[in-house]
Amino acid sequence: FGTGFMAVKNLIITDDNDTSQARVSIALPAPGITQTDTAIVIDTATFQMGNGADTILDTGALASSQRIIKLESARDNATSSVAQRFKVGAPPTLASIGGITDGNYSRAVDTMTLTGTGFGHMSLLEIVDVNGNPIAGVPGIFSGADGTGGTGMNIASATGSSIDAGAVGWTTTPHLIDSGVAATRRVKITTPFGSVTSTAATAFRVGAAPTMGATAQATFAGGGFNGGTSTYDKSDGDLIINGTNFRAATSIVWSAGGTVTLDPSNPPAGYTFSADGTKITVAAANVPAAWVGGAGRTVQIFTIDALNVTSQAITTQE
Repeated sequence: FGTGFMAVKNLIITDDNDTSQARVSIALPAPGITQTDTAIVIDTATFQMGNGADTILDTGALASSQRIIKLESARDNATSSVAQRFKVGAPPTLASIGGITDGNYSRAVDTMTLTGTGFGHMSLLEIVDVNGNPIAGVPGIFSGADGTGGTGMNIASATGSSIDAGAVGWTTTPHLIDSGVAATRRVKITTPFGSVTSTAATAFRVGAAPTMGATAQATFAGGGFNGGTSTYDKSDGDLIINGTNFRAATSIVWSAGGTVTLDPSNPPAGYTFSADGTKITVAAANVPAAWVGGAGRTVQIFTIDALNVTSQAITTQE
C-alpha cells in the first residue's frame, strides 16, 4: 500500500541490508497482479514467484537476509522500511526419510534424516500416529535459531534436516512414541508457511533396545518371585518382568515354552504392559507350563529391529 503506484514499472523483493539485490524482479503490468495508484496486489495462485526470494534461519552461517520491497518507477524509487522486513517461504514438502532400516526407527541410536523443500524456517518436527494425528503427551522437537541445538532437530539447509539420535526433546516421553507394530508412526514438519506429514507408505515403527534389571531380584521383583531364593512360584502370583523400552516389544521367548508375539497396545490374554514401558506382567495362568518346574529358566524380550535382552536365570516351581 502507498501512493503513486500507477507509475511503478518494477516490483523487486530485495535484501534488508543490501537493496541492490534483486531476489525476485517483477515487471509490471503482469498477469495475476492488480495495480492501482494506492495498492499492488499479487495473486500468488496466478503469479508464481519461485523460490528465489526464500530465506533461511535467523542466525548462523546459513542465515540469509530478510526481505523488503523495492519499487522502481520512471520518476523515482521507494523501498519499504527495515521495520517491515519479512521472511519468505512456501509450504514445506517432504521427499524422503532416511535413517530407518526395514521400517524400524531405533530412536536411541539412529539419526533420522529428511529431504524436501521449505525447511529453512522449520519450527517443529513431530512423531505422529498412523493417521497423522498428534500423540497425546509427545512434544515436538525444534532447533536453535542457527539450525543447531534446540531439543534435537537440526536444519542443514532449506532442503535437508535431521533428528539427533536420542533427541533430548523426547527423553522424558519415549514410551509414548514407541510402537512395535509395523507402519504405525509418521513424521510431521511445521513451518510458518504450512505443514506436511509423511505418507502412510513411508510409515515406520519406533523403539529402542530393551533392558532388564542388573540382578534377577531387580528383573523379577514382585508377584510370585522370591528374591531370597531367586525362585518364581506360580502358586504365589503373577510373573513380573521389570526393565525399560517394553512399549516397543514384539515378542517374548521362554527358555522352555516357546515364543509369544507381543503388541503392547493390544496384548495377548494374560499379558499387561505398564504405561511407561517398564513392566510386563504375565498372569500366573498364562505362564507356559513347560517353563514352570525347573532351574535355569530365562525370558528373552525382543523389540523392533530384533533388539533384545535376556534375563538372568532363575528357578521356577508350581
